[in-house]
Amino acid sequence: MKNKKLLVLALIVIALLIVGITVKKKQKVSLVETVKLKKLISNVSNDKVTKIEFKAETKKLTIEKKDNEWTLPEVHNAKAEGDKVEALIKTLVNLEGELRSDSKEVLGDYGLTKGKALEIAIYTQGNTPVVLLAGKEAGYKTYFVRLDNSNDVYVINENLPDKVGLPANESAGEPDYKEFVNLALFADSSVDNTAVIKLLYKDAIKLTLLKEKAAANEPEVWKAENVPFKLKENGARELIRKLKELNADEIVSENNDAGQKLFGFDKAPQIAISYKTADNKEVQLYAVVNEKDKETYALTISGKSNIYTIKRSALNRMFFNNSAVFDLTLLKISESDMTEISVSGANSFTIKNDSTKNKWEVVSGENLKEQKIKNIVLNLATLSAYGFTTKKEPLNTIQYTVVIKLKDGSEKRLNISPRNQEMDNKYVAEISGVAVNILLQDNTVENLF
Repeated sequence: MKNKKLLVLALIVIALLIVGITVKKKQKVSLVETVKLKKLISNVSNDKVTKIEFKAETKKLTIEKKDNEWTLPEVHNAKAEGDKVEALIKTLVNLEGELRSDSKEVLGDYGLTKGKALEIAIYTQGNTPVVLLAGKEAGYKTYFVRLDNSNDVYVINENLPDKVGLPANESAGEPDYKEFVNLALFADSSVDNTAVIKLLYKDAIKLTLLKEKAAANEPEVWKAENVPFKLKENGARELIRKLKELNADEIVSENNDAGQKLFGFDKAPQIAISYKTADNKEVQLYAVVNEKDKETYALTISGKSNIYTIKRSALNRMFFNNSAVFDLTLLKISESDMTEISVSGANSFTIKNDSTKNKWEVVSGENLKEQKIKNIVLNLATLSAYGFTTKKEPLNTIQYTVVIKLKDGSEKRLNISPRNQEMDNKYVAEISGVAVNILLQDNTVENLF
């Protein structure tokens, strides 16, 4: 009898849990999904749309079809991504909603008055445009809209302001063209079939990577010309990955004679990236310092009809940060092989390895704690660079000099100059045995000194 009571009680508990879960799920279903909906735009088919115009307050963004391509007239006639535009058109012409109000007096409550709402005009050839106003958020995944020739307010399941980069409940701001363009500079899939990559940064870096011919089913083999560092196993692929992730920030001009002259491309650009595929397709990027904003580069790329800008730091990483592409280990010395380390410059000291005590000791200069000495020795023994130049230039100013004496009587000398703004604000250094200048990160130098 007792077991039967427990069984009944368990069944009741299970039933309550099922009801609770069902209720909870139903709470997440929007009202629009539970009522009969009305199609808001009639007599407009996807393939008949020729233009869409967005207005938020006084700002306007137009997407217009020309020669079977979607373009953005206000954005230097940049090409829009066709798939994104077609998807938006499909959403707009198939909108369905639930009637919420038909009173003109309460349009402001829904954010649907002219000048406050986001206006979306849909044009078809030879017809008066259909204008839709998108207002405030109504509730869970629902939003208020109306047609401009009607006071009927509907609730829909689409966040239309978000599709042009505007927050819900806010029509203030500017419709964002970046929702419709691809700012990836090397978006062409041919980059995956690259056989030659070239990087040029003024006369400091001239780097060429070549893919050697390999038999079928054999792993690809790359080599770098005139570089004293070994390519990592997947170093070339890492560089290709970086190319594919390189995005412009803004579109600033059409790539025509006037635009090229405005941004200085009428002179030979000193910064270039190019790749060539096995079937000789070549894509070239040229960049110059943007005189209108010196924190950015202006750039052109073959096959694209616009001039773009990109932050200098973003493009500089392609040239100066090579630690993922090359093995940039500068020193591989065991602690036991080092007998003395001398540092001169802003901080000066000398430490010696006392093999009888198995301990490093300060013999002159700054008094260092034991842990600091251990860190200096360890960091020097495994010193790695951030990047390098392919042309070795004498250092104008030397901030630090490090001399490491070894058991065999030889020594390694490292000279470090102050941070160089031209070289992405990194320390430029030279080290014995390496035929190029190297770049060191801030924390690498700070850990030494």
